[in-house]
Amino acid sequence: MKTGLNHAVRVTVAALSIVLGLGAAVPVAGQCPGDISGNGLVNGADLGLVLAAWASDGTDEPGSDVNQDGIVNGADLAYVLGAWGNCPAGGSVRAWGENSHGQCTIPTDLGPCTAIAEGGYHTIALRTDGTVRAWGRNYEGQTNIPADLGPCTAIAGGGGHTSVIQR
Repeated sequence: MKTGLNHAVRVTVAALSIVLGLGAAVPVAGQCPGDISGNGLVNGADLGLVLAAWASDGTDEPGSDVNQDGIVNGADLAYVLGAWGNCPAGGSVRAWGENSHGQCTIPTDLGPCTAIAEGGYHTIALRTDGTVRAWGRNYEGQTNIPADLGPCTAIAGGGGHTSVIQR
């Protein structure tokens, strides 16, 4: 069992992530960028490993030199924080339940996604390339993606509308 400052930092960061709700990062099947601990999440455990190995060559905490530049520093910290909750491994969308308007019928050509949202009877997906797709009920035009819509970073849906944040 490890003792001392490295252990205390790791435990403190992990506890902080749980208190702040940061431990609920997106679960993934398999390894994803920033998942140093190998637990399938990018969360406080990974942050703790970077902080515990700060200014070292990463050999004390294997994998903590995420960008492989020979030292654990702010670049590695930025990499882990940038991957927080954004594990693109797979990125496939699945849906089930009431499907009266096709809202659970995933388009076969959807591709990998980073976010999903739902409206009243429609579904919206944010693809990894920043494009948006929507399907399901379209009585108010909520699945008609504007032709001039540029890359987006966030999506949301209401009963009869869809909203996005463009880059």
